[in-house]
Amino acid sequence: MAREAVINSVLSEQGYSRVSSMLFRLTNSNDDVEHLFSYSFWGADRAALRCDFGFLNNKAEDFAIRCVRLYGGPVYRHSKWSYYTMSFSFGKLAGWDPRSSLWFPMSDDVLAERVRTGLQTKLFPLIKNASDLKGLFCLLCTDVEPFRWLYVNGAIRVAQICWLAKKMHLDDKQMYELISSYKAELGASLVRGIEPQEYITNIIAEVEKPD
Repeated sequence: MAREAVINSVLSEQGYSRVSSMLFRLTNSNDDVEHLFSYSFWGADRAALRCDFGFLNNKAEDFAIRCVRLYGGPVYRHSKWSYYTMSFSFGKLAGWDPRSSLWFPMSDDVLAERVRTGLQTKLFPLIKNASDLKGLFCLLCTDVEPFRWLYVNGAIRVAQICWLAKKMHLDDKQMYELISSYKAELGASLVRGIEPQEYITNIIAEVEKPD
């Protein structure tokens, strides 16, 4: 059986539905938090399998991308983004090595079991509490494996936190204090000349605008 067919079969068995060629959505997701899973093959002769998982709230995502294009600096104005920006390494979580990947040759049975075991024992227990806006908010505010800030764009992540904080009914002062605690993580994602404090002030003003 083709590698793709093996992986697709396991994902379907574990409750995922296909969104596109190598992108899947957990069927018990909701509009507040979509749980996504994607994979790709890389290296010579496509001999390595990379898998990622992540979270998507469409409104938070749209808000964050708008903010980074408006306030993140010229380099972002025409940037293209993947389907979901809050994406993390499933291979790293599952303990795949080297380079958080599975390497071929490998039998279909072994491939299926490695993916299945990673889902059942590592991913599902980890994401079970991220099923609503509060759960997603708490998760994005952390800086622990496998959700380290250095794995994603900090400017987009801060903006998503800002949007979610508004939904958690934090006022401007509370949002400012919360988001200001991420200045270091944010600074690495901003274009030179854009100060983290300036970006934070702008996105808080942006989230207060009527939808």
